[in-house]
Amino acid sequence: MQYKKFFALTAIVMIVLNGCSSQKTENLSEISFDGLDSIEREEINYMLPTRFASDGKDIFFIDSPTGMVYRFDLSTKEATINCNNPVCSHDSDSCTAYAERDISGIRRENDEVYLLGNQIYKISRNQKEEIGKGHYGTSNSKIMFGGYIAYPEEESIIVENIESGNIVQRFEDVVPYTQGNFYYKGALWYITEDLELVRLDIKAGEKRVVEEIGVTRASVYEDFIYYIQVDQQTGDNQLIRYSEGEDSKTVVEDNVFYYNIKGDTLYYTTWPDRDFYYRPLYESSGENEAVQLFKGLDLLIWSFPEYDDLLVNLSEDYYTYYILDTETNTIDYDHPLKVEQELTQ
Repeated sequence: MQYKKFFALTAIVMIVLNGCSSQKTENLSEISFDGLDSIEREEINYMLPTRFASDGKDIFFIDSPTGMVYRFDLSTKEATINCNNPVCSHDSDSCTAYAERDISGIRRENDEVYLLGNQIYKISRNQKEEIGKGHYGTSNSKIMFGGYIAYPEEESIIVENIESGNIVQRFEDVVPYTQGNFYYKGALWYITEDLELVRLDIKAGEKRVVEEIGVTRASVYEDFIYYIQVDQQTGDNQLIRYSEGEDSKTVVEDNVFYYNIKGDTLYYTTWPDRDFYYRPLYESSGENEAVQLFKGLDLLIWSFPEYDDLLVNLSEDYYTYYILDTETNTIDYDHPLKVEQELTQ
């Protein structure tokens, strides 16, 4: 049965390519994904790819009203436009801060930061380099891993080699949701529009539904998959830890609305109280008591691999973001990541 499914999938790919496109397919047997799981990514941030990425020196972000790329210097705590040309009008692709309107996300792998859209750009401080120009679309459900990119096209997920432009794999009948899509151990993990958690094995071309109902905000941390699921009896949002190797799941915490994980510490908010807590991710000496940091603050939470502190956003002030010091557990309200009207170079 698996052979027939794979043969049918391959046939679909070839028919589509031969009939509608000049793109070629690559031989899956010659592709190795070894080493990709050691790449440092910001996959844990289930909403992060559309907003922020950090190379350890700066936090890069796209200003929603203007579409410009800005950077927040982690040493000076100042936000500036990512262009140092004093006569630049910031209105064309030659500008290092200019982002096409189809740019749908910003992504980090190892020490590099990328803008994802119909083009793929590698960006750094006052620099921008195009590395891929395909037809990746404007959806923010893209996944970039190694030299590959996965993106939705109608009701399909396409995996493409960025350098060659060749298609590696195509999955049919998958419509992705925007919160919680990532690469992990040779597979793409997607939340569908029906809020199912789905594993797409790239080489085998197989689709497996891991969780069938009510899944949002999926992410990966170390060797586990985490996601929010609504308890069908209580209505609570439970944070679930899923082990792929054992095909088992554990309830980590009840009543979790937003969450993130940094250094084996779980940070999360509750609903409808909008309280902010932290606790050890794994039980230690039988104690796992949560500590309340803030009360009545509806915070969205982000973390970065090479940066100890967190980035938080008060949902009532959607365009303002602050650094949360994880040593003092205080929010630096004096240095927001906010683009003011008068902000220039």
